[in-house]
Amino acid sequence: MADETPTTGDAPATGTDPTFTPPAAAPAEQPPSGDEQLGEGGKRALAAEREARRELEKRLKEVEPLAAKYREIEDSQKSDLERLTEQLTAAEQRAQQAESAGLRMQVAAAKGLTPEQAARLQGATREELEADADQLRALFASPEQSASERPPQRTPVEMLRPGAIPDSDGGAADMNVWMRRKPPTTN
Repeated sequence: MADETPTTGDAPATGTDPTFTPPAAAPAEQPPSGDEQLGEGGKRALAAEREARRELEKRLKEVEPLAAKYREIEDSQKSDLERLTEQLTAAEQRAQQAESAGLRMQVAAAKGLTPEQAARLQGATREELEADADQLRALFASPEQSASERPPQRTPVEMLRPGAIPDSDGGAADMNVWMRRKPPTTN
């Protein structure tokens, strides 16, 4: 009867089998379980089963550290795989961004856009980028750009004068004449 109640050495480890529940302690009022009703053959079979259980529990205790180490190695390999997968994904994204930026700059250079305008181009394909560049160029066309597109007007060098030379070819400037031409101001 002493074999029926597991001792601390015989108890299976509950951390490995989530479905295992230890047997409830039998109240003192209940009669013994009934080994006497089994007969000699039943008692021997029950004793053999209990001995086999003890042996299996011993082996389980020996294998548990190995299983934990295996899980640890598996987790470390998994993290390496995940790390490499993340690095691959990041590298692919950088390559795609570089290709997109290069294509954007090619289209901008072909269309005569500034680098600031090139950064605003949108589209995934060359055709989309070219269409957007045409729209952007038309949107930001300024009078300066349209004047720069016209052929430059050539002014003869003889007609140019530095700003320090007065309009009149006369001698010294008369301050009285200048003051009379100046519009009156009130302070």
